Amino acid sequence: MTKDVEQLMTGLRGDHRNMAQLLDLLDAEIDRLTASGEPDYGLVRDIMLYISEYPDAVHHPKEDIVYRHIKSLRPEIHTELERVETDHQYIEESGLKLRNGIEAISIGGNLNRDELIDKFRHYTEQLREHMYWEETELFSLADELQHYGDWSEVVLKNNEISDPLFGSRVERKYRRLLARIQQRVVWDSQKKPGVSGIP
Repeated sequence: MTKDVEQLMTGLRGDHRNMAQLLDLLDAEIDRLTASGEPDYGLVRDIMLYISEYPDAVHHPKEDIVYRHIKSLRPEIHTELERVETDHQYIEESGLKLRNGIEAISIGGNLNRDELIDKFRHYTEQLREHMYWEETELFSLADELQHYGDWSEVVLKNNEISDPLFGSRVERKYRRLLARIQQRVVWDSQKKPGVSGIP
């Protein structure tokens, strides 16, 4: 069972690396907007669509299952684990509002530029901070506890649902987004010799 738990945690960490790439793309588009340019609203829309379809709908529920099991093994940290649900709910709601805002712009709606910038900056900062906290605190705790208790139900409930962007089969609606990610990886590898591929 330990190998299955290790694979599960490796998958969750991989999701975070993938998200970090998307947040870098988002930040670049918001930088363009901040400089009074026009961001690629289609790209931003694609990113927010993916986030609502996979990280919010699949990745976070997977984590929640892991954290509930950790709580059963270490009930004294229940207060800290309650923060996770609050964070996940906030991230999901904020992401949906931003996605709806970008959708409105794409069909001719108007949003306050400064307000949009502030909301996106806050969203990407919060998401990065949340992932860092999970990686350094909660994922490490899961690693420590993988030899204790019965993880079989956790692993069973976390059967792999294919990632529609970073999985083995990319959904058609995400092909443009994947191409932009690959372009950025190539550009980064040329800008920083010796750095290539997905971090």
